[in-house]
Amino acid sequence: MKRLRPQCSIARRSCRFDNVSGTGPDGKPNNVVPGDVLASIQRNGVCLKGTLFTPLNKDNTSTQSLNVQLRKQLDLHVNLVHGFSMPSTKTRHDNLDIVVIR
Repeated sequence: MKRLRPQCSIARRSCRFDNVSGTGPDGKPNNVVPGDVLASIQRNGVCLKGTLFTPLNKDNTSTQSLNVQLRKQLDLHVNLVHGFSMPSTKTRHDNLDIVVIR
């Protein structure tokens, strides 16, 4: 996030970020995807997702990871990423325009 915010201003794009945590108030990982996370993704139609750690212990014996829960709750079937160069940003490679489908 620290590196993305300046890119929005360089590209002269208005960006508003919802910072939501995947942990509970006590700092421990959640067993389910928090409602505010789902609400933010559904409201904005986009998200930058980091690693979701799924704790497995005697209280949580579910084999369904948080990533799988998120995909099912949002009815996602394909991970589509469009990467492209921004003229105002210096990068190692210029003129990139690539789509990754997973």
